[in-house]
Amino acid sequence: MPPHPIEVLNPQNFPGAAKRRVTLVRFTRAVTGPTDPSAPDFDFRGFVNDHGPVLGMAGNVAAAAAQQFRVQLMRDRIEAAAQLFVSVDDAALVRVMHPAAGQPLNPRTEGLWQGDCIYLVANSDGAGDPRTKLKVHFGSAGGPVIAEMGLVVYAPREIFVQGHRVTINGPAHALTPVAAECAFLDDQFTELVGGINAIYSQAGVRFTLRPNILTETVNNFTERGTVTLTGESEFRNTELQTILRCNPEPESLNMYIFNQYRDVSRAAGQDLGTAGIACNRDNARENPPEGAFPGCQAGITLRKFFDAQQMANIAAHEIGHSLRLIHYASRQRDDVIYEIYASRNLMLNTYDLPNNDAQTDIGYDAYLSGASQTGTQLGIKAIATARNLRQSQQIRTLRRAVNRDSYKPLP
Repeated sequence: MPPHPIEVLNPQNFPGAAKRRVTLVRFTRAVTGPTDPSAPDFDFRGFVNDHGPVLGMAGNVAAAAAQQFRVQLMRDRIEAAAQLFVSVDDAALVRVMHPAAGQPLNPRTEGLWQGDCIYLVANSDGAGDPRTKLKVHFGSAGGPVIAEMGLVVYAPREIFVQGHRVTINGPAHALTPVAAECAFLDDQFTELVGGINAIYSQAGVRFTLRPNILTETVNNFTERGTVTLTGESEFRNTELQTILRCNPEPESLNMYIFNQYRDVSRAAGQDLGTAGIACNRDNARENPPEGAFPGCQAGITLRKFFDAQQMANIAAHEIGHSLRLIHYASRQRDDVIYEIYASRNLMLNTYDLPNNDAQTDIGYDAYLSGASQTGTQLGIKAIATARNLRQSQQIRTLRRAVNRDSYKPLP
């Protein structure tokens, strides 16, 4: 039988045919549930810049143990028996710990090695944010490439955190009173910062809690245990800025925790929904002291949550604002966009998701309240065609802000 003429199968000869992208395998987060620092989410938006998703990794420094990262391969249209091999274009930047050189991926979990997972360690210190590619080969170590993932190594950056627990004195609310004192223990601060570090490992940023947690007291507030919001800009709110000016530690991210906010511009039942507010140095410079207004100061404020994971996600989101990140797709207040990219992003402007499988099945499970967790992914790719993504490259933006001290209080 003569060979089939290849031009019959050439899609360029059929311009009216609908295009379909077929993937044999794809990459996925290696865990479900809360954020794992060794298995972060990655930027999987489209095929721009890289022919596949992109993973951020902390660089290797001589004084500390190298951070291990892992990603999982999903076999969409290829059987488990198929032999798949992995390589990295530049081994001087990133080393494949598992599988061993010349060995295929094992679809079964054996010992400490998770099935179909690729374990990576940065060899580079990350100077200059170097990039390379992880490739999956079919059949042999030199076989055809059927999947690619971009890898970016970030030089480690450290941010010191000064914790403050705040007692707010004032008259009790008639219907929903709370205590003046915020009972947030030192161990809870430690746990909170650990959760934040799990999220920011993808950006090469580490937070170190200063050992002396400060206890602050403010008096003559509108309501006991509460920061009252009136609908004005938080950068001009006297109560909020009074707290942010309580003994800020220089050269640190100052984190203030109290019992609640009450937004009196909202209807009853919705007035206690605010979870955190952040200010950065830009906000502080633009809102100096004026009359009775004490002036804006850089730092973050949080209401106390009983769910440690939920509070870590919220704190990480507010830290993003202190590092000049805006909400995903530039959304504000109640204007939330619910779709798969937004729901997985740390800067989505809500801290939980509606119970709708199409919008919330993103692999992060639920908080103790039963609400679905938002994701903690931070954008790496430059997506110029998405007009509403003013900060597509979120990690680049926040790392520049770290270098420019945007989170530190003004002298």
